Amino acid sequence: MARRLSLEGLALFVICTVDALSTYLFLVNGFAHEANPLLRLAVEVSPGFFLLVKLASYLPALVIAEWYRERHPQLVQTALRAAVVVYLMTYSVCVLPQLFG
Repeated sequence: MARRLSLEGLALFVICTVDALSTYLFLVNGFAHEANPLLRLAVEVSPGFFLLVKLASYLPALVIAEWYRERHPQLVQTALRAAVVVYLMTYSVCVLPQLFG
């Protein structure tokens, strides 16, 4: 039986994916630089490799969280909501100043 993706899981997936795609566009257009040394190396290898590494950095955690949600729905919902807030705050502090600073 197929499980539905939670709203929180979907939100985090969308945020992370938009971050990955926008980061790549900012990098290739010279608007920003990658602060993470591992992702910086991935950018140097190829665009596809960068996006693959970025996807591998969040997709497994989301899959595990959604699987675990069946056993502990409140815990997972709270954790995913916290992850969304922390991700957006980190993006606001670390990325937006590069673009508008």
